[in-house]
Amino acid sequence: MALRVGTWRQARRAPTRREKTNGRRGEDDTRSRRSWRPPIILVLAGQEIWIWFHDLRGHFFEETGRGVLLVSYSESMKWMRFIGVYEMNQATSSITDVRRLGYYIPQRDGTVDFAVHGKVASADVLAELHEIISVVFNLQPIIFAFDVIDKNYQELATSLEAHLLQFNNLATQNVVPISIGMDGLVLVAQKVSNFLSSASAFLAQTERQLRCVHGDDSPELNMWNERRKNLHANSFSYRFLYELRNFAQHRSLPLSNFNISGERSSKDAPMVFKTGALILRDGLLEDGYDWKKLQVEIQKQPSEFKLLPLTTEYLHCLRQLCLEAVKFQDARLVECARYFGAVRRTLKIPVGAVPVIFVGESTSKEIPPSRFEVIPMDQFAYLLQAYLQLIKVCET
Repeated sequence: MALRVGTWRQARRAPTRREKTNGRRGEDDTRSRRSWRPPIILVLAGQEIWIWFHDLRGHFFEETGRGVLLVSYSESMKWMRFIGVYEMNQATSSITDVRRLGYYIPQRDGTVDFAVHGKVASADVLAELHEIISVVFNLQPIIFAFDVIDKNYQELATSLEAHLLQFNNLATQNVVPISIGMDGLVLVAQKVSNFLSSASAFLAQTERQLRCVHGDDSPELNMWNERRKNLHANSFSYRFLYELRNFAQHRSLPLSNFNISGERSSKDAPMVFKTGALILRDGLLEDGYDWKKLQVEIQKQPSEFKLLPLTTEYLHCLRQLCLEAVKFQDARLVECARYFGAVRRTLKIPVGAVPVIFVGESTSKEIPPSRFEVIPMDQFAYLLQAYLQLIKVCET
């Protein structure tokens, strides 16, 4: 039995008779269309399951032919969060499979030490667990998307440094092979394209994630979009590089020139090279691409301007947006940290152990249950470290 995550939406029409049979029948089934209260439609693997709520407290469990639905919601119904589905695998699982908390410790020789808590985890304990740890899966897409940007930026800077070192280590410095310069241009263009694409992806994915977690017209989503608009309005780097990504996708490379220059401090001194990814202003304007409002701003730039400082400023804007998105979950991160601390103390989980939920019964005391679900403490630690790093960089 595995936890499967689906999506849900508010129904905007009365269900058909067939749709009613897919959910739990109750009071709302017999009401007239005029007084009909819309249920929630859960979409799992393309199948719609209609759910009616009768008890507006705590967590809701719905047994269907597919498994057990876990949904958490407030008493006022102002918010609702779909936690997941324990989906049955008829060959290996049943709804009645027991679950116990525990952990395992991988050893260097390939063996595994394990500990299984004797008490079976109740439905309430499991519901609370999945509700609290949902913050990890809410934030992972945002943090991961930003990490991709950051790594692409670091690769861009590193590739420039590595190429510069290659020039300075040439055996014959009076003549620079054309092939090395061409390789440098292609390499930098690749890294810049990766950076720009990942930046646009981060913006789109973060907005979508905030919409999914908080709602279409939520204060969190509106605040984040307002922050994004302000950064866009106040940063030429943001505006230019956001559009440069479209230019690079549909027109040409995201840089105009890979400049290579060398100087000697004296007649007998070795050549010291400098490289730089440059943008040629007139080349952008004469290409025929529609830069829209940026046209006037580009005209005001120098005839040649460096690309790397713009990427650095753009990265700083994106980092602030990532921090803004994560801050909305600050209280839930604190709650999750406390919960994991309590779990570690209760189960006496040693350092280096992987906490899990063991599923089913073991065949003997020497062998743990063959199936388990990992409790995402390591994933939480990763997110927390990333969050603290965002705070450190953005607020210093």
